[in-house]
This record gives sequence, C-alpha cells and structure tokens, in this order.
Amino acid sequence: MEEIKKSKLKNIIWLDDPTKFDYVRMSNFLTHSLRCKPIKKQEEQKYGLKLIGYENPKLIANLSNGADRDFPIYKMIYFWLKSYDRGMPRQNIKRGYGTLKELHPSEAVKIIN
Repeated sequence: MEEIKKSKLKNIIWLDDPTKFDYVRMSNFLTHSLRCKPIKKQEEQKYGLKLIGYENPKLIANLSNGADRDFPIYKMIYFWLKSYDRGMPRQNIKRGYGTLKELHPSEAVKIIN
C-alpha cells in the first residue's frame, strides 16, 4: 500500500481527517463540467460511500469538434471509503483479524502526517 504525506496533498479539500483511517481509496474522476461531484449525496446513501476529500477540477485537455464549440475535460482526484472498509464507523461488524487485517483494495493509500 502506498503511503502519501498529507503535506504533499495541498490542493485537497478534506471533509474528514484521513489520518484516522487505516486507509482511504484514491480515484480519478474525469468530467466535462466544473459542477460535477465525484460522489453524489444519493450515491453516498444508496451504496454506503463516504467522501473523505477531493481536489478542485483541473483542466487537462480542450477538445474541439471542428465546429465553434470546445469540449473541456477536467480531472479531479478524490478520496473515499465504502461502508465495509476498515476504519469506517459501523455497528455489529467484526474487525478483520490475522491475514484479513492486512488486506486492502488496490486503490488504497495510507495518508500520514
């Protein structure tokens, strides 16, 4: 699992302290709009997701279709957890033990101070 110092992530808007979790999932989000969020409130409730932090979108490309309209593509990095991830507050669910305590998803990163 990759470890990232919190000081290197200066552009991230943290909604929760990432250092208190065993790991957080880091993903990229591509969009054509600046108003899009990587995880919407409905998705958080429906799928048990929690948004931990996100970066404001950065312009990575400006595509043209040959007409008078350009199509910008923005990229943002966001950090999130699923309801069954280690470190998420939950009730009546046993914590991992033995080998299971060391397993993590492929997109997991550890945020350290």
